[in-house]
Amino acid sequence: MDVRKEIADRGVDAVLKDMHADNAARAKWRYGDMSFAEKEVADFKRNEPELYEQLLPARNRQWLPQIQRALAGKRNAMVLVGALHLTGEDGLVEMLRREGFNPEQMYGIDRPGREVIEP
Repeated sequence: MDVRKEIADRGVDAVLKDMHADNAARAKWRYGDMSFAEKEVADFKRNEPELYEQLLPARNRQWLPQIQRALAGKRNAMVLVGALHLTGEDGLVEMLRREGFNPEQMYGIDRPGREVIEP
């Protein structure tokens, strides 16, 4: 319903253009650009502090011991989380750094210097 109202107010071309730009910004995390995620986290923390705490920092703190055990093991480990769990002072990357780990972005075909393929 929100999209329908926005189309009625601004026109379909303007709405589609903004949606395309938003999707392109969201895809940049694959290339190491976390600016979109950082903005989303800051907005979430400011606008919904209690929900933010429950969904991001609290869950990150809950997962951290499990991640530490996996990383300390003798086998390879892969941890999959949503991009918003990685960024900011309450993100898993900073939590792991504070625990003495040195997390770094890994790349496949999405390494820096390659052009972002827009969705």
